[in-house]
Amino acid sequence: LTFFTAPAGPALIYLGMSFNQLTGVDVSAASNLEWLDVNGNQITSLDVSNNLLLQQLGIAWNQLTTLDVSANTALFSFSCEGNLLASLNMQNGNNSNLISFSAVNNGPLNCILVDDAAYMYANWSGGINGAAAYSTTCPLSSAAALKLDGANDYVSIPNTASLQFTNGYTLEAWIYKNELGDERIIDKINVGFANGPF
Repeated sequence: LTFFTAPAGPALIYLGMSFNQLTGVDVSAASNLEWLDVNGNQITSLDVSNNLLLQQLGIAWNQLTTLDVSANTALFSFSCEGNLLASLNMQNGNNSNLISFSAVNNGPLNCILVDDAAYMYANWSGGINGAAAYSTTCPLSSAAALKLDGANDYVSIPNTASLQFTNGYTLEAWIYKNELGDERIIDKINVGFANGPF
């Protein structure tokens, strides 16, 4: 067994599969999952955004590069040390209720999104090491992504000389759409004139 898919429905509350050879686990359908312990595997990605009741997460000593627990507002125990994290989002509105936190030994990790950086430094300074820092706004990295709700979100980049393309250029975006529609992905607008060429 290298990949485990949790059964759908409310029955699964606790899942412990530590120190196996798992490369992946899908818990998206386990709506009542409160405790997940998959330490010491070879897991490369984990999505817990559907596990809104999750209170304890142990995902240490795996091969994660990104992890987002911003939807897990009940989380009070968290361990992800010994991964390859470049991006960690802990901004779930509940950091003040943590009773354990560790994100040490994640080489590339230099910024952890949190609710209140001062609080995390005061209470969990031992939860990070190396270049890692707590912040309420981390710069985007190549491992990061933006999640827009489709209603009125957008990214605005000020007009600068470097954006005045005179030669060939390539624009690239990875898009995951939940609904079909006629929206612009990239647009350059000249204020007072027609829209730009893309």
